Amino acid sequence: MLTVAACNPGIEYPDEVIDPGQIEQPEPVVPDTPEEPPQPVVLEKLPQLEITTVGGAAVDSKEDYVRATIRLSGDNGTLEAEGKVRGRGNATWDYEKKPYKIKLDEKMSLCGFPADRDWVLLAEYCDKSLMRTAWMCALSRLAGMPYTINYQHIDLTLNGEYLGIYLLADQVERASHRVNISSDGYLFENDNYWYNEPLYFSTATHHTYFTFKYPDADDEQITRISDNFYYIRDFMNDMETALYGPDFCDPQMGYRAYLDAESFARWYLVNELLGNYDPNLYYVLDSPGALLQMWPLWDAEWSLGLAARGEHGGWASPPATSPVEFSVWSTEKYFARLMKDPWFVDLIRLQWADLKPLLPEFRRQMHEKAISLQKVQEANFERWPLLDEYVSVGLIALGSWEAEIAYIEDFFEKRVEWFDRFISGFGTEEPNE
Repeated sequence: MLTVAACNPGIEYPDEVIDPGQIEQPEPVVPDTPEEPPQPVVLEKLPQLEITTVGGAAVDSKEDYVRATIRLSGDNGTLEAEGKVRGRGNATWDYEKKPYKIKLDEKMSLCGFPADRDWVLLAEYCDKSLMRTAWMCALSRLAGMPYTINYQHIDLTLNGEYLGIYLLADQVERASHRVNISSDGYLFENDNYWYNEPLYFSTATHHTYFTFKYPDADDEQITRISDNFYYIRDFMNDMETALYGPDFCDPQMGYRAYLDAESFARWYLVNELLGNYDPNLYYVLDSPGALLQMWPLWDAEWSLGLAARGEHGGWASPPATSPVEFSVWSTEKYFARLMKDPWFVDLIRLQWADLKPLLPEFRRQMHEKAISLQKVQEANFERWPLLDEYVSVGLIALGSWEAEIAYIEDFFEKRVEWFDRFISGFGTEEPNE
């Protein structure tokens, strides 16, 4: 027996003896067993896309379509459609593994994406990680771009021949579920291959060449003598006059009267983080009188340490090392001028402050995405044994797909650390034009 009062001198207790066995004992606390984190899914098989042309005709032209049957099979069943296929791309069309464009006879949903007739097949020939477009798209969504292309890794077979892993993706075009702009709006591109297009214009101040995605010059929705051509040409000339004029920082007199600065800052942020040397530069004007925006993001082929510029502005020749602590876009295109406005730089800093805390989870998700491909990628590199080869201007040949994945993850981690220092200190020295 135990007298409780004896344990607490100075405190009065009743003169009774308490049997410890009569004291209600608390339930024992069982520590929670931490749950095992879910293991990333490793795909055993990708969706299978089979294209069979009429009479087995070769797809060897970027201009001429070939009639074909398209069959897409996956976990949700099989879809068959009639349509046509042709080549696509500029420099990428010269590689052994060709990119293609599909035009279905009727709008259909592929891989669960909004129904459309027009789809593209990106070969990802130079990107031996097969992941750079995935990184670009995920970062585009995270940064809040108005539209990010849908994509899906697939296995492609053309006329019975396995061609490897491709990305089935949206075509960049005006549509309610793609680039959603009004019927009198514009979707156009600063295009290095402008001379191959049926219609283009060059600005008077910066001598920038633009070609049209919408209105469609092929269908003569816009011509060199039409009012909509004169409008967009004059708009871009006026914009450049304001941007490169003495009052360019003024909110009313300068570029902000023409540009949606948040859109340009967001585009800059994503491509700078990726170290993307050669993306397509798309511009959107929702309607006459609207502000010019810069989206969607397209083409991540030369990003995440795969390419770099040489001393004289041309591509650096492999083998070489892509610099991490180097700004790709602060001195390029319109950004060379925009970055001289402290207000614009502060806008980037604000967007960076919102984006930066999200990046650890972003990187984790991209790692899981890569793990999902670790089995299915093997067949691609049996078909295209490139892992030991320097391809085009690609600076690395690491010998294995796993090493390619480790390389881009390490590059991005270091790139984030550098950019955080760079943008916080930007402005102490002005970039050159």
